[in-house]
Amino acid sequence: MRRWAPRTTLCQAADNLPVIEASLDERGPLKKRQFDTSQLMDRQTYTHVHPPLSDWHFCNATEAQPYLPFDKPARQTVLGIQDKKHISLLPGTSAHLVDVMPKKRGLLINVGGAVNGLAFAPKRPSADTEPHTEYLAVGCYHGAEDETREIAVTATYKNCIQLWRLRLSSEEPLENTLDVCILHEYGPVLGVDWCPYGAYEETSDDEKHLPKLGLLSAIFGDGSVRIMTIPHPKALRRRMEIQDPNETIYMRLDKAQLVIGPGALFPTTHAWGGAQRLAIGYDNGRHHTARIKKEMHTQ
Repeated sequence: MRRWAPRTTLCQAADNLPVIEASLDERGPLKKRQFDTSQLMDRQTYTHVHPPLSDWHFCNATEAQPYLPFDKPARQTVLGIQDKKHISLLPGTSAHLVDVMPKKRGLLINVGGAVNGLAFAPKRPSADTEPHTEYLAVGCYHGAEDETREIAVTATYKNCIQLWRLRLSSEEPLENTLDVCILHEYGPVLGVDWCPYGAYEETSDDEKHLPKLGLLSAIFGDGSVRIMTIPHPKALRRRMEIQDPNETIYMRLDKAQLVIGPGALFPTTHAWGGAQRLAIGYDNGRHHTARIKKEMHTQ
């Protein structure tokens, strides 16, 4: 993690515009924010959208095994600068860089497959009771050697989206847990992205509804783009009475909140336009913008 010396940058005034002062991060990404985005990030959207438990089938570790890319051999790697250390990293495990390089804070995680998508879940500051805890969605192939990155529809198979809980602080030891595995049968995950703001919840006013971590969109190998309402892992643990905070929750997706495709064109990339729109790029150069918020309201 890079350490920034505290300083102030000035944007020069032009045409009598006021000078804007912006403090850079003092130490890492969480010590002090570079810009105050709370007015945007605290906006609440999709209050009517909840993660229905009927959309998910909860599995035990044995039932989840065919969906996981963890049956691969360990990866051999070397860490260090002057004093090098050889480590063996099994799929689903991690290594702390600080154990080898005292001034290098970070994690090396073996997710078991070739990674196509990484995205941190945006959180609402006013609703966030653990600001040092982040949730990272990881989308990948079901392996790292047997598949190529061809732009073509692939046969569907069992796979998963991994949701890692990371405790990131410059003052405390780093912690990481494979919190949730989202199991599915749509082949490789070719991209993941979260609704950028407004969807994060930790509590719900209605006991019938679980609070949501956010709206997660993903491109799948069957040619579809699916938007899923992800329950907050802490709420899932309370509902399922799971006492061990490090026990992985396995939940199979039976029904997504919104499905785009599959069709004649194959999606290759996508991006949220605020909280209301989703742009999708296709293999023939075309793109499509879907009005997500309108579609959500009609359901």
